[in-house]
Formats: sequence, structure tokens, C-alpha cells
Amino acid sequence: MADKFSSGEPTWYLRGRDVYVEWPKLELERRGEGVYPLNFEYIAKSLNMVREHLDCAEFALPAFLAMLSRYRDSSLLSPGDLEAYKDAAIGFKYAMDDPHEDKHGCCYFTENRQILYAACEYIAGTLFPDEVFTNNKQKGSWHAERGKRRLFQWIDWRARFGYSEWVSNIYYGENLLGLVLVWGMGEDEELKRKAGMLIELTLFDIALNAFDWTLATSTGRAYLVPTLRPELPATSAICRLYWGEGSGEYISLGAVALAAFDYRCSAAVKNVALDKAAIINRERMSLDVEDAKKYGLDPADYDNIMFFWGKQTFLHRYVIENSLKLCPLHLGMRPSLEAHWEKYQILEKAGFKPGRVDPLLPNTLIDGGLYDPDMACCALTQADIYSYRNAFYSLSNVQDFRKGKAGYQQHIWQANMGGHAVVFSTCPGSIEFEDRPNVFAGNRFMPRSVQHESIVLCVYRIPVESAHFFFTHLYFPRREFDEVREKSADGGSWIFGKRGGAYIAVFASVPGKWQDPNPDLYKAMFSEKWEEEFRFAKPWEYLVPGHAVVYVCEMGDEKSDGSFDDFVAAFKESSFEGDTFAFTYQSPFLGRHSFGWKEPLRVRGKIVAIKDYKRYDNPYCDTAFGEKVYRIRAGGEEITLDFN
Repeated sequence: MADKFSSGEPTWYLRGRDVYVEWPKLELERRGEGVYPLNFEYIAKSLNMVREHLDCAEFALPAFLAMLSRYRDSSLLSPGDLEAYKDAAIGFKYAMDDPHEDKHGCCYFTENRQILYAACEYIAGTLFPDEVFTNNKQKGSWHAERGKRRLFQWIDWRARFGYSEWVSNIYYGENLLGLVLVWGMGEDEELKRKAGMLIELTLFDIALNAFDWTLATSTGRAYLVPTLRPELPATSAICRLYWGEGSGEYISLGAVALAAFDYRCSAAVKNVALDKAAIINRERMSLDVEDAKKYGLDPADYDNIMFFWGKQTFLHRYVIENSLKLCPLHLGMRPSLEAHWEKYQILEKAGFKPGRVDPLLPNTLIDGGLYDPDMACCALTQADIYSYRNAFYSLSNVQDFRKGKAGYQQHIWQANMGGHAVVFSTCPGSIEFEDRPNVFAGNRFMPRSVQHESIVLCVYRIPVESAHFFFTHLYFPRREFDEVREKSADGGSWIFGKRGGAYIAVFASVPGKWQDPNPDLYKAMFSEKWEEEFRFAKPWEYLVPGHAVVYVCEMGDEKSDGSFDDFVAAFKESSFEGDTFAFTYQSPFLGRHSFGWKEPLRVRGKIVAIKDYKRYDNPYCDTAFGEKVYRIRAGGEEITLDFN
């Protein structure tokens, strides 16, 4: 895999500004493929993050641990350099409840942070078992054991339940960074084996969901720029590393580590990535807190607290008492925990009990005496993911996910036609581009959305208590399409787009209006190149007013549906009847669909299951949810991942 680093003066040399630009130079020297001088300014920037324990310092630390082991004999590193990296590692804070008050508000608990902190602690403790770590005065061997215990637990949760940050084009890369550190530098053979299997399973999920070598899909945690420019995130570089395609514009921490430690992707997973046949994939990840006991995870058991914090369900009524035990008094989220705990106590003293309720009902109360115990906007509970992919496009959706609840970074559905031609709808969280949620990343309130084959039906109902933002919108970047057409029908409006051989049709049950291009979006997307790009800007936002709307997205292609003229003409036979509570959509290609805010999905009169999928249900893998054995078959190759 050395050729992934070596092509004259590597392009990545000019692209990054941190230690991950320098790590490949050390590996090239180790392999005898050239000596490139290190830029210690970039290294110092990352080292300062670790020393000062700035947020995201755990992303930088794996590179320094590699220098202290794999590259400690490098001619590019002096004894003084190595001593500085060692001091940073043994002085680091590896857990939220360790001593030392964080000055910078570090996050320890999201799913990707947990694996990185645990992996770094395990490796640092393994490298320096007899050293006293200055943060909590425990020896390195103690840290190695604690890190190992956390790693086994985290890997077991992922093996059984997948990722709560589902199909993440950002965090899959960070998860792989932590896993490959363990796989490449760990000493415990069982732990290394399980880390290697989870690397392979994560690569399988990338291969399964990628189109045009990008993960432009529904995801648990979306960010603006990676959503609108899907060639940039970590997973595009990983696609390039293993399958020969993808972007080289982004320094992917996970890709650098995978290449440096020479991890080889299996032939079966590679065949999944390269398969251009039309496939339907159903997969399930994460758990509702109410269902956790079925799988041996009691929310009242403090030993499970990081599972629920990784899912960001720390405010849930069944979790919050342990959350208060864990959360330090100085942490910024402590006041929110205390406020929610007080609210639960007030409700219960008034005779209400926790239960599943419709979030659109006033104050989340109903006459039956129930209240909503699950109010966190960032919660990543059970996700039933449906996707369709062929040689021309992909379409993905998370089925009926937390309808009507406040949202954070959850990205519900997306069409991907290659390049920057991505289409989706959101209920905007703000008018800014950096907030969470913001203009296009995440939802202020989440819709009820379902997919069947090449059709998505997405229903928004904004609660009446919302102070403002009584509108939704469609992201439809006109400049990325070869052709765009519009027409009115059934009281709403249709937008049709063509890119190459892929077609898309989107219906809004309430007529909307195109917005003028906003230069602030281009500043966020393209940084210093924004003015050059903005010269060619066309409208990308189709704004639909009102608190209630249905979006219908239907995809097609030249192989199945003829010319673009034929595709557009076919929609003369389509129809939409009803409202957000209950409606029917007559597809010109796939027949009658009915759905609504509380209605089941029916296709040609038959109810279609949209919940409680298997862990994987697709042509390559069939595994029940909660099981830990995966058999992946593709292109005549097979691999079995047995976490038991």
C-alpha cells in the first residue's frame, strides 16, 4: 500500500496544517521510499492541542503515540522531540471523571470520542507501563488496563448494535483511527483481533453506502460543508485508499493511519464497493432506551452509562440519574441535566408517568397521564436505514426517526447523483451556517420520512409552540445539474433534474419559491476560493412556507426510464391527494403509495415494514440485530467476522 503515499511530491503535502501531514513522511522514511523534512510548525500546532488539552486533542494524540513506538528510531525525530511527545502522553486526561478541570470544554462522551480516548489510553499505558501519569497519579499499567476494558466494551456495543452516529462521512474516519491504533500497536491479541474485525465491518458499511466514492447519505451527524461537498470528508479518502476512486483533497486521519499500518481490506468488501448492480439495503443501528433491557443493557446500571451517553440520550428519564452521577459540576451540560431532572420530578409529583407520546401535542402531555421521557434534541436512538443504489444514483433515508421531535445534526434523507449534485429537505435550525442545527445541516424539528425503492415520502409538521421558522426548504443546487425543469400540479409544485444518466423528481405539496444565492454559503463551502465559485452560482434553495408539507422524491435513470423527456412526461400520470395527516401518491413507475403522520406505509395496497430491521439485510449480508457474526459475500469472495 506504499504507493498510496508515494507519487513524487505528494499532493497531501500542500493540503493540511497539522501532524497528520507529517505522519506519512515518517512512514515513507521507514519503508525506505524517500526522506521528506518534517514541518515542525505543523507538529507543534497539534502538540499544543495535546499539552493544553484542547477539545479534539484526542484526534491528534494517536500520531504522537505512533512516533513514540513505530518511528522512535527515525532520523527525522530527535531525543528531545520524543521526550516532549512522551510528556504530553503521560500528562493527558483520558476520562471525563479524572482529576483536572477542563478549561476548554472538552467532549469525552460521543461515540467517536470514546474510542479515541480509550485507544490512546491503552496504547500510552502499554508504551509506558511503569511511568506515573501526572493527571491522576496512576501508573501506565493501570491506564492500559482501564483503556483495554473500555475498548472491549465499546467494540462489543458496536458489534451488536452498530454505530449510533450512523453512516457518518466524518466520524467513521475517526472511529477507524482509534481502531487501527489498537490493531497496529496493541499487545492483547484478542483485542487486536476484534479491532481488526470492526475495521472490516466499518469498511463494509462505507462500501455498502458509498456512491461516486462518497457517503452522501442519511446520517446521524451531519455538518454543512461535508454534506454539500461530499468529496471532502474522511470516507472519500478511505474509498480512494482501498478502491481506487475518491477525493484526495482532504487529510483523512483514519486513511493516514490505515495506510501507515498497511491494513488490507478484504476482497469481499472491495467487491461490494465496486458492484454497480441495483441493490436495496436495509440496516438497523442503535437502540431506543426503552428497549435496552431486552439486550442486557439496563439504563439504571452505572456500568452502561457510556453506552447511553454515546447515543446522546443522557437526558432520558431512565438515564438521567446516572448522568448526574457522572457529569462533573463544572461541565457545561450540567445545568441542562439539572433542569430536566427537576422537570421530571415536577411531572411525576403531578401524577404523570414517562411514556411514548406524540411530540406535537402541547407540552408533550396527553390525557392518559404520560409525558415524553426522551427530550434531547441530539439523541441518536434506533435508526432503521433504507437505501437504494444503482450505477446512476443513490437514495437513502432513516425510516420514521423521532418524528416531530427537536433535532440536532440528524440528516434524514438524501439523493446523491454524483459530484455536488445532492438533494434533500430540512426544517432549518437557524439562518447561520455554523450552528447545530443550521441552514442545511440537521433539522430544527424532524419529519416523518420513509423510503421504498426509489421513492422517499417526507412529512413535516412544525409544532405550534415553535417561536419562528414556520417553513421548510429543499436543497437543490441548480448549477450541478445538466438540466432543471419545473411544473405545477395537484396544488403543489414539481422540480425535475438531470445529471448525466440520473434523473430526479421532487414534489412539494405547498408551492415554494427559489431564493437568491447567498454569498455566505459559498464563503462557508469554499473558504478563500468562494468569490471565484460564486461567479457561477445559481439558486440552490427552494423555500416552502408553512408549518405542514409533504415532499415526494422519486429517482430514475436512462437505463430504466428512457430519456429525460420520457421521465418528465411520465409524471403527467402521477397524482397527490390528501394532506400531511394522510395522503396518497400515485407514482408513474412504482404505483400507489399511501402514508401520513400516523398512517402506515402502504405500497400498492400492502403495508410495508419500516421499523425493526435486521442489523443487515442486503444481497451481501444477512445478520439479525443484536447478533455478533457477520458473513459478507460478494463477487465470489467471502469473509466471516465472528465477534464471539
